[in-house]
Amino acid sequence: MAIIYGISEATKDFLKKLPKEVKTLEDIPKIHQKLTEEYDAIENKGLFSKFSSWNKKRQIKKIEENSQDAGFHLKCRFPVYPEFFSFLNSELKEKISALEDSQGYVKKDYWK
Repeated sequence: MAIIYGISEATKDFLKKLPKEVKTLEDIPKIHQKLTEEYDAIENKGLFSKFSSWNKKRQIKKIEENSQDAGFHLKCRFPVYPEFFSFLNSELKEKISALEDSQGYVKKDYWK
């Protein structure tokens, strides 16, 4: 029976590729959570968030203008056609019904 002391070379190589805060394999979930929270904080406020929001609105406006020029009206729909809503579970139906307009599309308030 072999007794191995310390960390294997493969583990050492793997740990070198991770952020400096990760000292052992057990640190990975904690550091991942911390980095995720930091990223979410950056994404939800500041210039990056404002630019991202502005860019999405600009893209939607451009697509809407191009659609109108071609004689179409841009509408946002759910990933499920309205005629198949009956196949969804009741919890999802409730959420969709709060977001849908009279024609079965997503209300403009939620996608513009």
